[in-house]
Amino acid sequence: MTDEELWTVEQVAAYLKLNPETIRRWVRRGDIQAISLGEARNAPLRIRQSEVERVSRGRQAAPCG
Repeated sequence: MTDEELWTVEQVAAYLKLNPETIRRWVRRGDIQAISLGEARNAPLRIRQSEVERVSRGRQAAPCG
């Protein structure tokens, strides 16, 4: 196991300049992997820093328009 930093949905959204609900939607669709901190549907989520960086690189490479 690594000592990789885990980010909240809100931190990821702020970093990517998106609405937190967009990040939650991506998690539900499987576009971004997250770790659930509980069994409940509304349990807090954490996202590995490497996953945030992967998504960020993909957004930078995407063509505009």
